[in-house]
Amino acid sequence: FFWLVLLLITTGHLGGFLGLHHLLLDPEYLGKSSFWSFFIMGIALGGFTMAFHITTYIIDIQRFPFVGVLSRPFNTFCLNNSIIPIAYLLIYIVAIARFQRIDQQHPLMTVVVKVLGLLIGFIVVLILIFFYIFLTNKNVIEYHSRRSLAQLRRGLFYRAKLLRRYLLAHKHPFRVYNYLAMPWRVGYTEGLARHYNAAIALQIFRQTQRNLLLFELIAIALLFTLGFWGQYAFSQIPAAASGILFLTILVMFTGWLSFWTRGWSTTALIVLLLVLNMLSEQGWIFSARESSAFGVNYEVEPADYSLERTRLLNSKANYLQDRQYTLQILDNWRRKFPADKPPKLVIVCASGGGQRAALWALRVLQTADSFTAGRLMKHTMLMSCVSGGAFGVSYFRELYLRQKLGEPIDPYEEAHLHNISKNGHNPVVFNLVTNDMLFNLGTFRYQGMRYRRDRGAVLEEQVNKHTNYVLDKPLKAYQAPEFASTIPMLLLTPTIINDGRKLFISPHNVSYMGADFTAGKFAKTDSKIKGIDFMRCFQGQGAENLRFLSALRMVATYPYMLPSVTLPSKPKMEIMDAALFDNFGIADAVRFLHIFRDWISAHTSGVGLVIIRSTAKEREMPQRKAKSLLQQFLDPFSNFQKAWANMQDIRNNDLVEFADTWFKDHILEIEFQYTRSQQYQSQLPQFRGAALSWHMTTEEKRDILQAVHAKSNQQSMEKLKAFLE
Repeated sequence: FFWLVLLLITTGHLGGFLGLHHLLLDPEYLGKSSFWSFFIMGIALGGFTMAFHITTYIIDIQRFPFVGVLSRPFNTFCLNNSIIPIAYLLIYIVAIARFQRIDQQHPLMTVVVKVLGLLIGFIVVLILIFFYIFLTNKNVIEYHSRRSLAQLRRGLFYRAKLLRRYLLAHKHPFRVYNYLAMPWRVGYTEGLARHYNAAIALQIFRQTQRNLLLFELIAIALLFTLGFWGQYAFSQIPAAASGILFLTILVMFTGWLSFWTRGWSTTALIVLLLVLNMLSEQGWIFSARESSAFGVNYEVEPADYSLERTRLLNSKANYLQDRQYTLQILDNWRRKFPADKPPKLVIVCASGGGQRAALWALRVLQTADSFTAGRLMKHTMLMSCVSGGAFGVSYFRELYLRQKLGEPIDPYEEAHLHNISKNGHNPVVFNLVTNDMLFNLGTFRYQGMRYRRDRGAVLEEQVNKHTNYVLDKPLKAYQAPEFASTIPMLLLTPTIINDGRKLFISPHNVSYMGADFTAGKFAKTDSKIKGIDFMRCFQGQGAENLRFLSALRMVATYPYMLPSVTLPSKPKMEIMDAALFDNFGIADAVRFLHIFRDWISAHTSGVGLVIIRSTAKEREMPQRKAKSLLQQFLDPFSNFQKAWANMQDIRNNDLVEFADTWFKDHILEIEFQYTRSQQYQSQLPQFRGAALSWHMTTEEKRDILQAVHAKSNQQSMEKLKAFLE
């Protein structure tokens, strides 16, 4: 089963849309794909292979009693048990060579070096483990000594246990006539029976099993020990290697459970799951699930998150006060333009889509603002961003702010594209395997408070490092520049998965985004509260000190990859990715337009919605093919996932159409879509475009950068320029 999972991931049939196969085919170590990254992959794969051999040996060796007569039983067993590992290794090498040579267009010598790295790492592990077995195991001849035979007679209980294993082996034996023997010859079982002593053979098996179980225990202990050095670059092995190590742990755990419980393994597994569930409820293990938002104070009295309080937060008084405050920001924005000529107001919406969306959003903003001679950012009043797109937009906005404040920074510099596209998967996945899976013991201090160092913290560290630490500031640091309209307002809206509401994160109070103001309801008992104003709700917990990187993480918390953030409220508020509600940020933009429609109609000459999408808006429906039984079972889930973005598009189109009726001048939609560039369609027909992932290959990065020159996007550039002029 584990080999099948690995094979499906390698071929892209499992997790292909997330780009999981790229982690295996183009692993990175210390920021690049090289001999050493593949060497580490070889070590991980070699460890997984030996875990497979060890586990099957521990569980099933009694079914092959003739092996006990041979001088090196474990070596012979592994040789005959290698059909699946060798088959996978060959498929993996072919897949690597094909991907590196065709998709990445690397020279043949580069591909050969990487494959050699994989094979050398694989062989090194095999040599080390077999050397360990050679030192710790004795052969059958040594067991004929009087001392060994005396051990077989050391007690009634021991003989009874040995007899039980002997009977079990002969109850379900496998008929074997020949086998592969070292060195590379065919051996025959006929004639071995006269040398066979059941008690001695079983003792040999038992000795090997004990040594292998000890080896597994040491290996797991070393793996989790590495987690303590997870913050150092040398320990941040390729993400795929961490994933294979996780499978290795599962395989070894299977061997342990089956060996010690035998026929009771299913019952033992159920009991173990119940115990783990109980311990996790008490917070003793899996504690990383309650990930923190750094900068917020968890040591004070938690915020009240009752229905009564949510209605108070969205009261008429708060609505009017916050709306009046934002009207001042709008007035400040208006003062940037001549008083006698109403300007165009721009709202930028950036979609989610992992690192692909982050790079695409930054690329579009750099190109569009430069093409319009800086008018795009000058006219932009609000940015409504989701998931990965929020990272790219926030990074550009921060660079723009620093330039406005006089720092020697060029927001259009190509180096920023390189920064935002650096892969940060390795330490996150490594931390998941070695730390978050069981006991999260690592901690760190931020603003004088101590937090757990889970994979969410690791992601923030990576983003912080890759962006040269320019985003490492509290939320309140943006209050003054946003109020003065030096930079656009940025609205982050992650989802509260407890009740499906939105959490509106801004350095200002924005309760108007969640209140039901129709017919004067203002959050009465017969109205539905749309969302919660973060600043008001967590005012007593230091909301203004929230680390901005944590706010970005909350809006981009993809399930399983990152832990959901738990905020200090009662009951605890659990936060997930904003894309659960709207993956494009358009719904919040339209709501903002509706709330301030009177001011916008009176003070502007039109509204431009600049929509930056990391996916194509329209796609051809695929041809329906005959489906397997498994596909028919998975269809309801996969069909929903495929139609999910399209359903959001249809709803957002309706919202924009409604908004178009509120203004005298129409709303202009200007869309920039990432689609596979024409260059790659002709040169690399097998290239399907960048995957939804926080790891991108070289060709994926190039394709995203080239996509801005697509005909449709160039037309959008001209439309934007004409609109602003």
